[in-house]
Amino acid sequence: MPNRRHIADLRMGEIQSALRVAMERNQHSQPDVAKVTGVSQSNISRLLAGQRKRVTPSVRKLCQYAGLDAETGQPEVDAHRRLSQALSGAIGDNPHAALALASVIESLAPLLRIYKPDAPVPGADHDQSRAH
Repeated sequence: MPNRRHIADLRMGEIQSALRVAMERNQHSQPDVAKVTGVSQSNISRLLAGQRKRVTPSVRKLCQYAGLDAETGQPEVDAHRRLSQALSGAIGDNPHAALALASVIESLAPLLRIYKPDAPVPGADHDQSRAH
């Protein structure tokens, strides 16, 4: 059975991974994230380097930026609502667009079932220098 420290380390690892993914998705550097969240760039750097072990107010803000629940290190409960809003915005009232997007999502289902936020995406550019 894992001890509390091990659980905290796992949670921080999930937070680090999600923060990196969010930064890449938003094409934000550490200074960009600092401006958006109000967390100092040095605190962001320490978290990404694995030097943070506790969930502090700064880490909570970074979790919010990354779409995570700070206590569990898992996606926020409102992830489904966010997806629904994104889909509605993309398709509007167009039934043809809805059918086309449904087909795309169905074809991605096998990949989505095994998705891990820190796993490399085949064919994606993973130049980390842009995120630092």
